Amino acid sequence: MQIKRFLVFGASGRSGRQICRIAKKKQHYVVAVIRNPDQSVLRLSPTLLKLTILIPRAKDFEDAGIHTALFDISKASPHEYVKLLHHWRAEVVVWAAGTSEDELAQTIDYGAQVNVYDAMEEAGVRRVMVVGSIGIWKEGTDWPEWYDEAASKSSLLHGSQRSVGRIRSFVPKIVEAKYQAEHHLRQLKHIDYTIIRPGGLTIEDASGAALGKVGVGSTSRELVAQLLVASISNPGMFGRTIDVLNGDESLADEIKKVVKEDIDTWVGEG
Repeated sequence: MQIKRFLVFGASGRSGRQICRIAKKKQHYVVAVIRNPDQSVLRLSPTLLKLTILIPRAKDFEDAGIHTALFDISKASPHEYVKLLHHWRAEVVVWAAGTSEDELAQTIDYGAQVNVYDAMEEAGVRRVMVVGSIGIWKEGTDWPEWYDEAASKSSLLHGSQRSVGRIRSFVPKIVEAKYQAEHHLRQLKHIDYTIIRPGGLTIEDASGAALGKVGVGSTSRELVAQLLVASISNPGMFGRTIDVLNGDESLADEIKKVVKEDIDTWVGEG
């Protein structure tokens, strides 16, 4: 296994923390990009196992052997992104950031994301892993055939199956911003990307996996992180967009299936 230097945007989020943890466990050099080092996180007390304690976010990463870079993606200039990549000698960039507020979509889900990708081109960093979401495709395009009819009717859905309809109905600016940023990424000639699209994210431990045109459902955050780290050096996963849900098959077998059958879930231009 090749040891890589990771730069993780969105490291403070629950998926981002899982990505940092698993990448570090695999002996990679991991840098967590965070905005506020003093923001507290909950951690299990080592002595009082039934209680949690508040730990500053930067210390939480440092205790795990993960480096931190203080950087505000909402305010940084394109040149500052290039400087960040050079400073940490990044080899793999992970985009796991995002907003849940429609009014910030253009700033975070489009602007900051595009700044990262353009900076990578300028800095000569080729590999990027994007944690996106199911339900992202060009407005006006027919629903992909691998979502069943019920998935398009958000008012009739329950639980995790409601995620696709809710995403597109209730946060349309975020959907469009993510689509446009991913479309921009696909046009860049010197970037090897993989876009991972989970379903409704959960905190349960990863078990089995289902990759490809798998419809709707739930996805363990740990499974997202495992897939991301397992795909870093796999050329068969370059230039591919893939949906991921909890399932019954092994992750390794599902990755082999995706590559062998050349499965891609991108829907849109380019």
